[in-house]
Amino acid sequence: MKKFLSFLFLALAVVSLASCRKDKGDDNNGGEQGGTTPVVRTYVADGKYTAFAANLNKGQAQLTWVTVTIENDQIKSFFIDQLQSKGAEWNANTKKELKYGYRMHGQWTLSEEDYIAYLKEEGKLEWFEQAELIEKHFLTTLDVATDETGTIQGITGVTIADNDYIALAKKAVENAKAGIVTTFVTNIYSGKINLVFATAKINAEGKIT
Repeated sequence: MKKFLSFLFLALAVVSLASCRKDKGDDNNGGEQGGTTPVVRTYVADGKYTAFAANLNKGQAQLTWVTVTIENDQIKSFFIDQLQSKGAEWNANTKKELKYGYRMHGQWTLSEEDYIAYLKEEGKLEWFEQAELIEKHFLTTLDVATDETGTIQGITGVTIADNDYIALAKKAVENAKAGIVTTFVTNIYSGKINLVFATAKINAEGKIT
C-alpha cells in the first residue's frame, strides 16, 4: 500500500510539474499575425527538467541529480545535488542542504565557524560551494574536462571529481529539448533503500502527451 501511494504521489507531482511549464506570456501556438506563424523553440516548454543517476559510493547507495531551468526558451540555471545513505537508511539531508555540515575536508572537532575559517585559511571550498561553481560554469559550456582520476579541470576552485555531474547536465538539457519531465522520491520499502520515480512527456502547452 505504501509503495502504491508513493507512485500515486509521484504521478500527481509530475502532472503538477507539467501544468506549470507554459509561460502565460508566451503563446507557442501563435504567430506575429493572428497566430499563422509557429514559434520555433529550442526547448519544448519553459520549466525545470531533471536527470538523475543512482549508484554506489563506497558500497552505499547514492543518488545524484542535475536540474536545468528553462525560461523564455533559454537556459537560466543548473542545480546539482546528491543524497547519500548509510546502511539501510537514506541520509536526512542532501549535500546541498548540509552545506558546511558535510565536511568534505574533515575537521569534525571544529565548530562550523572555525571550520569556515579553516577553509578560508587553507584556500579550500566545501562541496556545495564547488557545486555552485560547476553550475555557473555549465552556463557557458557543458564540455568540461576531467583528468585521469576523474577530477574536474578548468574551473577555478573546483577540486572534486566528476560524479556524473557532466553527463547528467547534458541529459537534463536533452530532456528539456525532448519535453521529458521527471520527479522522484526516496524512501524505505520492506526494510530496504528505495527510489521511486515518474516520467512524462509534455508538449509546448505543458500538457502531458
